[in-house]
Amino acid sequence: ASGSGQDMLLFALKFRQRNPGIRLELIHNPTTDIQGGEVDQWLQSHKATLLDIAGAEISEKIIQGASSFTSDGYKASVKHFRKYSKVQPGTQMIMLNGRLIGPIAANEPFYLDDFQLLLEVEQTSRILPVYAALEQLGLSDRVSD
Repeated sequence: ASGSGQDMLLFALKFRQRNPGIRLELIHNPTTDIQGGEVDQWLQSHKATLLDIAGAEISEKIIQGASSFTSDGYKASVKHFRKYSKVQPGTQMIMLNGRLIGPIAANEPFYLDDFQLLLEVEQTSRILPVYAALEQLGLSDRVSD
């Protein structure tokens, strides 16, 4: 993982921890398929504890931990995802509440405040209008936070 990718991962995890009601997906998008599935499986299985790993150690932990997983179906899943989302291998993206944002240049840091601003834009442009429409239709009692 690149330094900027590691930083984005750590900020994403902190953001998710502070905003438990959001859906933020971690998808490893390697430039090659070598160990891609193993890394993705390790990330998914360690979401809750990744914040406990110091920044510089995260690459080492991921590579060590990934060797214990197999990548059955990963290549096909990533190929399908890339085809329909038009994401190129190695591209940094963010998927927040089902919306894919990016590409994010590797040399452009994406900080915790950037995640928060992204959520505020999502709430203003997508989430709150849906709640307002449901309220107008008298269906707000069927929605949970």
